[in-house]
Amino acid sequence: MSMTPAERDAALLLDMLTWAGHAADLLENMDEVAFRASELHQAAVTRCVAVVGEAAGRLSLTLQDQYPHIPGHSIIPKYRVGRP
Repeated sequence: MSMTPAERDAALLLDMLTWAGHAADLLENMDEVAFRASELHQAAVTRCVAVVGEAAGRLSLTLQDQYPHIPGHSIIPKYRVGRP
């Protein structure tokens, strides 16, 4: 059984929240100097941000259009047909 669009959006939003939390956990108690010195942390945080962006790009257009004021929409890939 496939998910409804609302269920799919809810799952994607949960993924976004989860991976944003992972990034925050990785950065906890780390200053900018330490972050810049750690390629491991940079790679891990970059991966977390990529997962969030991919999930954001899969959100339904209906949900995206309901919240046009959210600045995160500017990072969603623009390859979707019919989107400016």
